[in-house]
Amino acid sequence: MAGEGDKTDLCFRDPVWLERNPLNEETWIYYFSGSQDFYDPNCIQNQFLKEMKSVSDMATLCSDKVGIQYVLIGHDAERGIFVIEKQQRSSSKSTSPLSHFYILQGTIYQSPTLLALLNSRLVRMCGRV
Repeated sequence: MAGEGDKTDLCFRDPVWLERNPLNEETWIYYFSGSQDFYDPNCIQNQFLKEMKSVSDMATLCSDKVGIQYVLIGHDAERGIFVIEKQQRSSSKSTSPLSHFYILQGTIYQSPTLLALLNSRLVRMCGRV
C-alpha cells in the first residue's frame, strides 16, 4: 500500500466533541473529519458532511464519484474501536487502499504499514543479537 506519509507518531482526540456526541457507525466520519493531520478536506465525503447527510446516504452518493474517500471497514462501538480505510476511488467499482486509521476509545491513530511493522521487529531482533 502506498500511503501519503508516515503519521504513525501522531494522534488526535477531541474531548469536547466526544462529550457532546456518541461515537458510533453513524458519527465516526464527523469525528474523523476533525482530525486535521489525518483527514483530507478534498475527499469525496467532505461536501456531503457540510450538508449533514447520513453515513448511509454518503456511501450511496460517493459510489458514483472519483477521488479520495474514507470507509469504515470494521467497528465495535461497545469497545470504542473503529477501523477506517482511506481509499482512492477510480470508478464506481474500483478502489485502492491508501492507508488505514483506527479510533481507539476516542483517539485516532494511523495504522503502521506491514513493512514498518516488519522493519521494527527486525531492528529489535538485531539489537538483541
